[in-house]
Amino acid sequence: ASPRSTGFAVRRLLPLAAVLVVLVASCSLVDLRGERPETTRFRIDYESPGLEPAAHEAGSSVRMRDFAAARDYAGDGMVLVSDSGLSVEMSSHRWSQPPQCLLPDLLARDLAASGLVEGVSRHVPGDTDFTVDGFLRLFGGVESEGRWYAVIEVDAVFRADPGCRPEGGLKTAWHIYRVQEPVDGEGFDLLADAMTRAARELSKTLLEDLLEWTSGRCR
Repeated sequence: ASPRSTGFAVRRLLPLAAVLVVLVASCSLVDLRGERPETTRFRIDYESPGLEPAAHEAGSSVRMRDFAAARDYAGDGMVLVSDSGLSVEMSSHRWSQPPQCLLPDLLARDLAASGLVEGVSRHVPGDTDFTVDGFLRLFGGVESEGRWYAVIEVDAVFRADPGCRPEGGLKTAWHIYRVQEPVDGEGFDLLADAMTRAARELSKTLLEDLLEWTSGRCR
């Protein structure tokens, strides 16, 4: 469950964050209180979604690699993008780990929990039938017409590994995903709740596409 330890409104923090960005850029950031701001970390967790097997033949193994990420999303700070296009990474509100690692961890866990593949690997070396790579384009709160949304955008690549001889000869498939969930109010805790729902939906959609693509592909 997401911590609910902050009462700050996302909208109210954006102007302050913009000022801080300018100060940092001019190398003149001063802590007026004389102390470091407290950091709140948010964890994304949910019950693994049920996956449609898509006539998948059990026995395939999958490696889920860390995603590459756009510069704004390479750290663990929560990112806000205003209607005007201003993008701000918060130093006081952070994820439990960088999203480019967090999402593959969740995907690997959910795929393993489905029982529809023989094995799922994250960091352990060894041969697999398929590999999933990704590029994280967006992971954060996005303002649109005065309302905030939790948005995840990922470019995913499914690859058949060298030991797999795919039917039909296609060894690579590209998919683009965008998942959006409304933020039910103001506050980073509510943004984290919406991001959790978005991550679960992304996992279900991406993994079902993966299962459909890998079904019967190795021989």
